[in-house]
Amino acid sequence: METEIKVVATTAPTQQSTATTTTQHDILVNIGFDPIMKIAIDILEKFSKNQRIICTARGDNIPNAVAVANILVENMLKNNVRIQNITVDSEAPPGIGKMTSTIKIILVGI
Repeated sequence: METEIKVVATTAPTQQSTATTTTQHDILVNIGFDPIMKIAIDILEKFSKNQRIICTARGDNIPNAVAVANILVENMLKNNVRIQNITVDSEAPPGIGKMTSTIKIILVGI
């Protein structure tokens, strides 16, 4: 599976008032078996301040997602991005099947 990077527009309430909303562009990254540094550089090219980076991975790609998030937070975007949330879950196909672990890491520009 290849890594897929999308930039999508979402609406979110502003910090000043919950009545008004602003459009924010999120970077959605579905981590695959591509080299980790290539993925991190691709994300860095699309990132701008006050954006969210949402990294998701399944199964054997989970360590790659964690490594990409660490590279972005600790090295490339140091003091410009922080981890907002990490969600770890499992999915099971209907019927008798093997469970697959999933992870979702949300990074937010400061």
